[in-house]
Amino acid sequence: MLPQTPPELYRSDFVQLMSLATTAEKYVVYSTIRIETRKLSSKVGPEKGGDVIFRSCDNVLFHVQQKHLEAYAEGFPLARHTISSSNKETVPLTEKAFTLELLFQFMLPQSPPELDQLNFDQLMELANASEKYVVYFARRDCALYMKNFISTHTNKQILKYAAEHDHKSLLYELAPLLVATPLEEFGVILPHDVFVPWSIYHSNYFRILNRINSIYDTFQGYGCDYAWRRRVQYVKDAIVKDPNKMTQFCELMSQKDSSLQGVCENSCCNGQKQWRNMVADEVKQIEDIKSIARKYLAKKYAQS
Repeated sequence: MLPQTPPELYRSDFVQLMSLATTAEKYVVYSTIRIETRKLSSKVGPEKGGDVIFRSCDNVLFHVQQKHLEAYAEGFPLARHTISSSNKETVPLTEKAFTLELLFQFMLPQSPPELDQLNFDQLMELANASEKYVVYFARRDCALYMKNFISTHTNKQILKYAAEHDHKSLLYELAPLLVATPLEEFGVILPHDVFVPWSIYHSNYFRILNRINSIYDTFQGYGCDYAWRRRVQYVKDAIVKDPNKMTQFCELMSQKDSSLQGVCENSCCNGQKQWRNMVADEVKQIEDIKSIARKYLAKKYAQS
């Protein structure tokens, strides 16, 4: 209660801190109450017995045991670099308290935190922190939860994250959704062992799409051709909008739609039916990117 900078409290142990907090509440010492509620993490505080103290960029303190840092992560400094013989110095970190409170819970001998309530930005901040400090279980869980945001406007952000940190399963999940994107956009992003299979997958996709485009241009605007032309346009639009639908080529060609009439199945349209069957066979032979990658790597290692 003096007109000066208040004392630092982060060196106090839990019992001392609780005693001070109780006294502050009893006598309603405003600044002390404010300091206590502002400074300490609610889940990784002094009661955890931490011998290393970290401070978030928004000035919250986390007490973490060095043995847990060494067991569950690689990116934090060792004890001799963080603890002096006389007192505990705080180690400043650039992440916010919200992110660090989740991150440090992955380094406690307890069940990891649930991440399904995080929005995309919160999850990405945690994911980047887990990669920066190499927190094993957080890296794994963030990559798994990131799949919940696939098929949204965040796909290219997820791709960059997955490529930078070698989360191949996440890259393979994204491939069908980004297969129509020009390859030159990925040349400096994807690791070589993913870029080669991705290129093959990309080539297969456009080979089928070109087959569809080529037959479309031969149809006339009248008679049987009119129905076939409209149906092929419908299929092409569906695949361009969602490349995953290429595997549903046969279903799309026969799908009932109130705005489309059925195509002619008589002998006068044998050429069109032959084309449809040929494309259907090619679609069945297209491999998913995981299979392509597996074969590519097997061949690569066999030659080395």
